[in-house]
Amino acid sequence: MFFYKPVSHVGIYIGDGKIVHASTRKSPVKISDMSRMKFNSARRV
Repeated sequence: MFFYKPVSHVGIYIGDGKIVHASTRKSPVKISDMSRMKFNSARRV
């Protein structure tokens, strides 16, 4: 999942509206609601 325009954040969708991502360089990886970030696009890998 890619967020913001221009794209400046990436996360992995894990289902139920949640993504796994590193919110900042100093914060650990965490799970967040996808709705809290401005969605840009997605790619299947």
